[in-house]
Amino acid sequence: MKLQFKRLRRGDNPSTTVRLPWAFKVWGPSILTARLVAAGFGLMLFAVFHQLWARGSLLSSWRSHFDESAVPGLGSPADYPFNTSLLTMHLDCLLAAAAGLAWAVATKRWREVAFPGILLLTASLIHCVHRPWWNYYYLHLAVPVAWLAGWALAEGVKTAYQTFAARRFALASVPALKAIAVCGLAAVVLSRSEARLEANVKEMRRSPRMDTNTLLAQMRRYAPGTHWVYAEPVIYAFHARLPAPPELAVVVAKRFWSGQISSEAILATCKRYRPEQLLLSNRLVSGDWKKFLDAGYTLACADQTSLLYVAKALIPPGAPP
Repeated sequence: MKLQFKRLRRGDNPSTTVRLPWAFKVWGPSILTARLVAAGFGLMLFAVFHQLWARGSLLSSWRSHFDESAVPGLGSPADYPFNTSLLTMHLDCLLAAAAGLAWAVATKRWREVAFPGILLLTASLIHCVHRPWWNYYYLHLAVPVAWLAGWALAEGVKTAYQTFAARRFALASVPALKAIAVCGLAAVVLSRSEARLEANVKEMRRSPRMDTNTLLAQMRRYAPGTHWVYAEPVIYAFHARLPAPPELAVVVAKRFWSGQISSEAILATCKRYRPEQLLLSNRLVSGDWKKFLDAGYTLACADQTSLLYVAKALIPPGAPP
């Protein structure tokens, strides 16, 4: 790159050619320096936090993503592939996002969609190879797709408005027909999106309410004498407003697959904390678990999926559980 700089001293050439590195061409010297300083400062803070408060967290994160082993009853990460039905369910948004990218490139306005475009590209590349695929991962793709689709719709409506607002407007002209087509496509995308949102809202309203859940009612019944609770899933402890042992606050399949936790480790933690309530999945309780439960717990409630055990000390003598 060649830049012209004016010299201040009298008698010098008023301008001279200076070659600068490529990075200065893109960002400029001041912005590049600021970015490097900010990145270095961020890495330094990250290192300090890791050494003082989060020792071992990096290894834990690494293992949860790169260590893999099959676990009986949980399978392996490969058993949870990408849900391709999401593409067909949101085909209208994908087409609108693609139209937005093409529009931005054609009008040389790609900088306006550079961030969502790069975000969509990187997320797509990662999820092509990353397993498992959980349903909530769709947010990684939904955010940039919605961003691009919204940009395309906004630009389409703006262009159509400018066409219709022109003084010399002819309905049979090519610009008018293009504007009508754009408005029609925008209407299709918006109508399908609205129908999808309405269906999701209706489905949530039909879902069972937590305040009518029998297990949760029993957990709240014994809450006054409860200090710790282990629940599968742990969301029950959250709704019951009861604390869970920190080691068992997040028990997900990834921890089993990466070898960071096991049923034996969970049992050992429960023996150490002695939680007054245990909400276990509806499975055959046997072996060491059965001995542990028979020694100090009573089955208080059960449904099709879970079993709630409470400490015998919480149940008054002669009172039914």
